[in-house]
Amino acid sequence: MSVKQDIHDGNWLLSVFKHGKWYLISSLFSKGINILMLRLYTEYLTPAEYGILDSLNSVALLLPIFISLYLDSAFGRFFHEFKNDFAKLKKLFSTIYLFVIGFGVIIVLSTLLTSKFWISDLLEVPVYPYALLAFIPPLFFQVGNLGLVFLRQSLLSRQTTIVEVSSVLINILIAVPLLVWVDLGVIAKLWGRFAMGVFLFIYYTFYLSKIGLLSYTFSKSILKQSLYYSVPLIPNIAGGWIAGLSDRLVIAKYSTLEAVGLYSIGFTLGKLLYLVQDAITQVVTPVSMSGLIYDKENTKRRMAETSLLLWGGMLFVNFTMFIFSKEIISIFADESYSDAYMVIPIIGFTYVLGSQYRVFSTIISFHKKNWVISSGGIIQAIINLGLNLFLVPIYGYIVAAFTTVVSTMFYLIWLYIWSLKWDKLYLDFGKIILLLLVFLTVSYLIYVLDITHFLNKILLVFILFFVAIFIVDSSLPGKILRKMT
Repeated sequence: MSVKQDIHDGNWLLSVFKHGKWYLISSLFSKGINILMLRLYTEYLTPAEYGILDSLNSVALLLPIFISLYLDSAFGRFFHEFKNDFAKLKKLFSTIYLFVIGFGVIIVLSTLLTSKFWISDLLEVPVYPYALLAFIPPLFFQVGNLGLVFLRQSLLSRQTTIVEVSSVLINILIAVPLLVWVDLGVIAKLWGRFAMGVFLFIYYTFYLSKIGLLSYTFSKSILKQSLYYSVPLIPNIAGGWIAGLSDRLVIAKYSTLEAVGLYSIGFTLGKLLYLVQDAITQVVTPVSMSGLIYDKENTKRRMAETSLLLWGGMLFVNFTMFIFSKEIISIFADESYSDAYMVIPIIGFTYVLGSQYRVFSTIISFHKKNWVISSGGIIQAIINLGLNLFLVPIYGYIVAAFTTVVSTMFYLIWLYIWSLKWDKLYLDFGKIILLLLVFLTVSYLIYVLDITHFLNKILLVFILFFVAIFIVDSSLPGKILRKMT
């Protein structure tokens, strides 16, 4: 199998489509469909029920860290070293697969046995069936994730898309009838996720066995080598969980489950911006990595240019979400969730910052300094959790969105400072600061003046669009207007 080495050449915007169109389709569908389904879910789930669901999912999303010890990353790392010898590749995959199954069963059973001591007190639900339906699927998902890594590393992007889309559809086809016709509430959503996990487990186990990659071979030396690579990355993953999901548990503890539901809906709709960020950076990141290897100085210049474009573009999209946040809530959620509109642009700004720290984390990963990323994740988690524990009991759930922004900002600064140690990007800080000030000033004026007329909002968005691109590149507005006319 040959790997194309010149993906960094040519127009990077064209590369986003040319080299990543199937990934983009998969990402936008799998993440976007959940947002599109919010309207239906919020009509049949009260804010309190949605708070229970999201709190259970928050715990469930922590389990994969302990189930797999992040060994899927090790498989992705060593895949290219072993791919020319299928026997070694099979031993690598089978060793990790069998370990994840065995160790994962122990972790899941331990979680189920201990859940009776906290789940009823925190979420006011019984262990059965809530804990069973919420905490067993993570094991299935981790097995599926190993298969997903294989497909992606093998550049089987079309097959990856088909499998991911199919799993999401199975989730919906199970959950919606149980929610709408059987009226199972939270349990309906949990059954949908359970069915999705079972599908991924069965599909990948059958497929990988069929192609001969999965067998009953186990190597202690390979496991040791894989754990040596993966374990140091666990603090970063755990830190990401604390920074991004523990806020629901803090709100559940010190506020109400209804507040968790409102926050969760606002958070989910704020992730609309993540669809834009992820779709772009998941393609730009490998393009940047390739360029750093084969054409370093030119790539650093293009990374700086891309950073500015991402900053301006993401600020504009988040501003648009801010000005239409009430309309977004009315479209995607039931009116009982209307107060969640305040969370949307605040959480959206974390993804504006996220589009930037991906640039610096690429440089750090290029120099194989993963400890910097992990330590930054720990710092981010400590800041986020500490601020939430101190401020949420005083100011309520809305402050959790601001603490997420603050902790993300510290993470961005941490990665930027360390990246300077190995490679400096010559960023245009004048334009970066000016763009931020413009959008913050206009947003404040809209809030103070209480601009609500739809046409006025459209006009402001249109004006800010041209202001933003003028700041990024003063020649662009004229080019766009000439094409429009």
